[in-house]
Amino acid sequence: MSPILLENKIYLWYIITMKIIGHRGAKGLAPENTLISFKKGLESNADYIEFDIQLTKDNKVAVIHDYSLQRTTGINGLVSEFTLAEIKKADAGAWFSEEFRGQQLPSLEEALDFIIPKAIPVIEIKMSYFYNPDFKKYLTPILEEYSKKSHLIVISFFHPILKELKNDLKNIETAVLYNSALTAPWQVAESVKADAVHPRADSINMDIINELKKRGYPIRPWVINTEKEFKIFLDAGVDALGTDFPNILNEFLSQNNVSK
Repeated sequence: MSPILLENKIYLWYIITMKIIGHRGAKGLAPENTLISFKKGLESNADYIEFDIQLTKDNKVAVIHDYSLQRTTGINGLVSEFTLAEIKKADAGAWFSEEFRGQQLPSLEEALDFIIPKAIPVIEIKMSYFYNPDFKKYLTPILEEYSKKSHLIVISFFHPILKELKNDLKNIETAVLYNSALTAPWQVAESVKADAVHPRADSINMDIINELKKRGYPIRPWVINTEKEFKIFLDAGVDALGTDFPNILNEFLSQNNVSK
């Protein structure tokens, strides 16, 4: 049920719930998309751990956000130009702080093994799929195997892949990811048979939220990092919040007697 927030007081006779999505694990606490970041997210009681995937040169699925390795490993080159073994030799932690020197970028299987069953994986397929139509061929068997063990959520800005995966895999949940102000995101979700929507926080308003609720779509905005934003979206009655700081959101929810 949506919360009632009047005069900055939460009326506790309403059952208020909110789930936590750790963005790239716990992006604000540790180097993103590494096992230590996932660990920080789990320690912060995140219900979902979100991460990004791309296809490597040898057709393995690696966990990394940028198409280039430069920002998080210092290596000049694209993910698609390296094998998984080469990528795993890179230091993906020193850029964040010396404390995390030596952290590796995991494979999709390693990420899923680490997260399941402690949280629900939210897997973002990067739009490099558009340039590599073979991505689905190598990804689908992995998703099929792990969907037998856990609830999986697959998201992407490249919405056609969601429809293709939904046709192939009935047991996964898919969600439309978007970061621009769509006037009718439910139409996009309907067109690709998606189960939920994951909008950027500044791309929705109450009219859109209410219409999505009416149509039964879970709403999980991102990236929301401040107490002011937490309050706004708690009041709006969305289902989950994606945050770089799941520890702070967890503390906020606890202080405001919000159930998870």
